[in-house]
Amino acid sequence: MRKIYAGFVLGLLGLVIQAQPLSTGSKKAIQFYDLATRSIDGYDYPTAVRLLHEATRIDQRFTEAWLLMADAYDFMGKYDSVVYASEKALQVGGDRYPIIFFFCAQAYYKIGRYDKAMEMANTFLDRKKYTSNQEKQVKRILRNCDFARWAMANPLPYKISRMDDSINSAYDEYWPSLTADESAIVFTRLVPKAET
Repeated sequence: MRKIYAGFVLGLLGLVIQAQPLSTGSKKAIQFYDLATRSIDGYDYPTAVRLLHEATRIDQRFTEAWLLMADAYDFMGKYDSVVYASEKALQVGGDRYPIIFFFCAQAYYKIGRYDKAMEMANTFLDRKKYTSNQEKQVKRILRNCDFARWAMANPLPYKISRMDDSINSAYDEYWPSLTADESAIVFTRLVPKAET
């Protein structure tokens, strides 16, 4: 699923970027950018990040390199770095690519900075340059941020208790669900074939 998502995001970013020429005139920076794109296509995100740092070292105003770096960090789960790269892209190319506000909103949401995520999401919507799917996603971020802020301001009391050994076994247990009447828990347990 992550690979499909990676292809989708790269495709989306590619469509946005193809509509305009790259923001750098440096052939060397473009070479690093192209190599990074190939690295991402091969799911080698650390190499892509290294190459994109080289590209942005050569030209700090290379918006597309910052955007691609943010995506690579996102695939790696390094959300603070996603925010850093997204903010750099915003500083140098926010007017050129309003989609950056969308990426920033997602990044801030992922690190729990809900006020900033909402600010970026609203700015993105104010630009009125988005698809209906992007609008739905941004509005979902706004709803999720509203709920997260409310939940943090109104915590519910709860008690954590360990379940007995029939559930907490030595095997992998996943996908827990409660029955409709909440009287039983149903889950999946991965038991080695030799023991079945």
